[in-house]
Amino acid sequence: MLLLPPSGLLAIVRNRLGIGILAAATIVLVTLLSACADGGDDNAASIDAPRSQPVEYTQAYVQAAIDYYEANGLDETIEYYSSAESMLGQWYLVISSVEGSLLMHPLNPERAGNVVTESVGVNGYPFGRILSDSASEDGVWVDYMRQNPVGGLELKHAWTIVHDGLRFSSGWFEPGPRRSDQPAYTQEYVRLALNLYDASGRDVLVDYYNDPVSVDGQWYMFVADESGNLIAHGADQDLVGVPLADVVGANGYPSGRIISDDADEDGEWSEYVFYNPSTGRSQIKHSWLIKHDGLIFGSGWYEDGPRKSEQPAYTQALVQQALNLYDSSGLDAALEYYDNPISVDDQWYVFIVDTETGRTIGHFNPDLRDRDPALRVDPTGYFYGDDLLAATEEGRWVSYVIRNPGTDEDSRKHTWAVLHDDHIFASGWYE
Repeated sequence: MLLLPPSGLLAIVRNRLGIGILAAATIVLVTLLSACADGGDDNAASIDAPRSQPVEYTQAYVQAAIDYYEANGLDETIEYYSSAESMLGQWYLVISSVEGSLLMHPLNPERAGNVVTESVGVNGYPFGRILSDSASEDGVWVDYMRQNPVGGLELKHAWTIVHDGLRFSSGWFEPGPRRSDQPAYTQEYVRLALNLYDASGRDVLVDYYNDPVSVDGQWYMFVADESGNLIAHGADQDLVGVPLADVVGANGYPSGRIISDDADEDGEWSEYVFYNPSTGRSQIKHSWLIKHDGLIFGSGWYEDGPRKSEQPAYTQALVQQALNLYDSSGLDAALEYYDNPISVDDQWYVFIVDTETGRTIGHFNPDLRDRDPALRVDPTGYFYGDDLLAATEEGRWVSYVIRNPGTDEDSRKHTWAVLHDDHIFASGWYE
């Protein structure tokens, strides 16, 4: 069945009848669609694949165009594949020269003669450059976000073959992930960055993702090289050239180190605290990281954590950040950070206890490190050490009186303690 995309038919109708005759255009559109549905199509018979298998159908469509070219020459091929007759649903043919000139585009005939490498998609994504750089005689797939002629913004899968000094290309659309599906949207954003790198190389990748045009809402790419230095950062050019190890979040939280340690070739989710350039606030960031060809590719989305006025939730979030750092970068990295006074966040600080010895091994106050566990007695005579060491993996609250370093007075402290890998990670707030 022949089905010309409605926008393509309307363009033909407008060209023939004039843009003001909307009612007549609608009648013609319905008539053409009905004719396409009822009648057959000579080209469709040569495509030996069902549309339910779009990969095979697309490849067969492009091969049929190459066969038509071999039988009829370039001029007739351009004439035929510029017509409504050649368009099968969302499939249409685009032809360009290997030198980079667009020879025909049935939906945008005015683009004939344009330079293919200058074609860009959403957020300036250089899909034309990818098509130009990756096309081969064996054929290659290229994915990019593009306006579907019969719908909205969707992901296009294009199959391109170089034949006789020409590029023959066609493809199909499918809905990409929505921004509301933040994990899937993030992974797709990173995947398109990998596609650009694989097709066009490092220089093109860096040029594009260092351009603010590449930023998509709260999503931006950051890329680090083999030495761990940032070579691209769509949202903050001041970070380009900075080692990941020196990239920190609020209170010096070692966000860049977590990124470096988490990234692997299979892809890994990472959670850390970092500045959101869109809001101007430090927020929790969820990043999808992939190590590819020695480079680290990453992007993610932000969410607000609990406010300090929400003391229990804020305390639990700080302990979770400590667990994230430990899981990503190890105990030494966690101790290095939480032994440093820079980690103190107003009245909140994290301390780490070794369950085997019962001693505190991580604390911003060196006087409290490696102290005798028997000294965990508050001014009221309450021995809180047993309750602290009884923390479970689900976590527990422990309340006791202790010196508040912010006021230098004894205050009641509410501590959230979590057991993790034979260590207890804890923090709290004072009344």
